Amino acid sequence: MIKAVVFDMDGVLFDTERICLEAWNEAAILMEEAPGDIEASLKDCIGLNRNDTQLYFQEKYGEDFDYDRFRQLNSKAFGEIIARDGLPVKDGVYEILEYLKKAGTRIALASSSRRVSVLGHLKEAGITDYFEAVVTGDMVEHSKPDPEIYRMACESLGLPPCEVMAVEDSPNGIRSAAAAGMKAVMVPDLVQPDEEISQLLYLKCDSLLGIVDYLKKYKTYVEILDRELIPAMGCTEPIAVAYCAACARELLQKRPEKVRIMASGNIIKNVKSVIVPNTNGQKGLEAAAAVGIIAGDAARQLEVIADVSQEEKEELAGYLKEADIWVEPADNGFVLDITVEVFCQGDSASVRIVNEHTNIVRKERNGEILFNKDPEGCAENDKEEDCPDYGLLNIEDICRFAEKADLDDVRPVLKRQIECNTAISAEGIRGDYGANIGSVLLQAYGDNIHIRAKAVAAAGSDARMNGCELPVVINSGSGNQGMTASLPVIEYAREYGVDDDTLYRALLVSNLSTIHQKSHIGRLSAYCGAVSAGAGAGAGIAWLLGGGYREVAHTIVNALAITSGIVCDGAKPSCAAKIAAAVDAGILGYEMYIHGQQFYGGDGVISKGIENTINNIGRLGKEGMKETDREIIQIMTAGRELQKDDKSGKE
Repeated sequence: MIKAVVFDMDGVLFDTERICLEAWNEAAILMEEAPGDIEASLKDCIGLNRNDTQLYFQEKYGEDFDYDRFRQLNSKAFGEIIARDGLPVKDGVYEILEYLKKAGTRIALASSSRRVSVLGHLKEAGITDYFEAVVTGDMVEHSKPDPEIYRMACESLGLPPCEVMAVEDSPNGIRSAAAAGMKAVMVPDLVQPDEEISQLLYLKCDSLLGIVDYLKKYKTYVEILDRELIPAMGCTEPIAVAYCAACARELLQKRPEKVRIMASGNIIKNVKSVIVPNTNGQKGLEAAAAVGIIAGDAARQLEVIADVSQEEKEELAGYLKEADIWVEPADNGFVLDITVEVFCQGDSASVRIVNEHTNIVRKERNGEILFNKDPEGCAENDKEEDCPDYGLLNIEDICRFAEKADLDDVRPVLKRQIECNTAISAEGIRGDYGANIGSVLLQAYGDNIHIRAKAVAAAGSDARMNGCELPVVINSGSGNQGMTASLPVIEYAREYGVDDDTLYRALLVSNLSTIHQKSHIGRLSAYCGAVSAGAGAGAGIAWLLGGGYREVAHTIVNALAITSGIVCDGAKPSCAAKIAAAVDAGILGYEMYIHGQQFYGGDGVISKGIENTINNIGRLGKEGMKETDREIIQIMTAGRELQKDDKSGKE
């Protein structure tokens, strides 16, 4: 993570380079022997201190050139212009300094100008107090492009250069910052970067506000990854029910005799046919709630039932027979809505989860409300201002983030994803789980990278949907989506011998593009989430194999044009087959583009532009398929007796 920003002054904080040019031109006119091409000379000298500027003039115009007189004349002209017009502060200066201050990012300055001039300008602009360190040209022996001034700035901050961003407007400044080992950012003023300078840049922005935008997105993308790529054991919907029940049991402070579960249709749909881990093969809402009550550790959230002893498993079977547990549908306008009410010996407690699998919005004990929040808000332990803004996601910036990210900021979550998801995938290949889609693919179609990419993702789902107790790292609240977005990319990296750093960057593309798509659709929908993750996997593969934004964008569009008709009819063994189809579409979408083929705007739900297409798919999945979702749930629950008990369950 970038811990500090060091600014150049002239041309970055203040629009003084143009004033310098005007002053130099005035001085040149007054010289008996006027130097030629004064603008080119100024551009060459930007970033140099006084001594090196004098050497430049003497080398270019001869030893007899009266540099002292020229300097006196241009200094006089410069001062007169400032006195007449005021010190011109660059657009975005106050905004970027305030943003960095609030973000806790340290600020320093490294200018080739003299200290008295620098401090005077900072004071006049009212920004002196923002700067923790100020290093000036008269404090160093060698001026830019030598790295001395930037090394001194980093030493003043006590930070390694690799953790510090330098903001410059000149080629000499960029050379200096890059040679110091810093992240060199150019906001061009009088000089645009040429090919040599472009190779040294960490980033190029049109204004200081562009840097603010980049830093905001960088921070947000890291926060989104930390928030979304978390471990979970088992299908997340039954695990959310178990978590809710464990929290209710914790409030009640004893084992309940009666349990009422109120769940939205999508929760019922996704819990109905999937095995709840650590229950000896049990399925359904009752089993999920019961194991959370008997053995759940609420502090572990989506790993709430990761550690269940054999004794507790045996105890669970008896509890399911003895306790009065019933289910009612909840139709409160939320697709993810779970309430668990528990009762024992005159005491009661309830917990409600809405929108996200661990987003507790209400806690109540014996009629007393202990916690209550807006269901549309963030998770219980998040402050509103800490919730990342998913609206900042877009495919172009995701690709830029993948290219520029400091891997130390994201390596822990990605390393955990690789370890967890490859482990359950390998178990799915070895074991006998569900319909064994992963194994069938390998047996029927052979051992090539295209088949293996589909098989490893499907095998992980085989295991997870059918009771495997290994954890997965999820994406957008779904383990299946987490495996689909990651495992094909990992398999391609193995096939092509790609180094770890490139794999991590490709996983940034696959995960964030999946999250971006899902943020438009919502956590649960009649639209199969594997489609989004399969397109994300294709995007990650495109990046892994040397593609950039263009290849990634076209891969996603092509993939979405192929498989966007797949519906979600609940978590179950056939999810593995849908995952295989979604990964196939992602790979085909990439292969189409590199072979000169693509789907175009106007082809079905595809529009011109990747973001327009993602918006269309979000509209289709969130709004267009609401009635489809209701019909699917009615079909699935036609034979299930959902009780609306006249007795509320309260004693």
